[in-house]
Amino acid sequence: MFLIEAIGFGRGLGVLDTNKNKIDAGFRIPTLELISEADAERIKEAFAPLLRRQISPVEQELLQADRRELDKATLRAIEIPENVLDEIHSGLLTMYKIRKSVGR
Repeated sequence: MFLIEAIGFGRGLGVLDTNKNKIDAGFRIPTLELISEADAERIKEAFAPLLRRQISPVEQELLQADRRELDKATLRAIEIPENVLDEIHSGLLTMYKIRKSVGR
């Protein structure tokens, strides 16, 4: 969510605008082959609860325990310390709020 928000830009009414070229140039995901099978399974297990519920608005979603567990599992798999999760969420919320404030 952070990466998508970061490469997009706000349009009228706070809509996030992205395009293929910006995604090609700025959106990088880890090479999936570098994620162990065990980590991949942990990510899938952490994602499963999200499939059984409605997704909340961004500000509420980031507070959900199951979302936090998914984010932590993903960070562990790509060897990013879990303790930066709050910083990532804070940055995402800041970008989101700036974009949404434009439409008011």
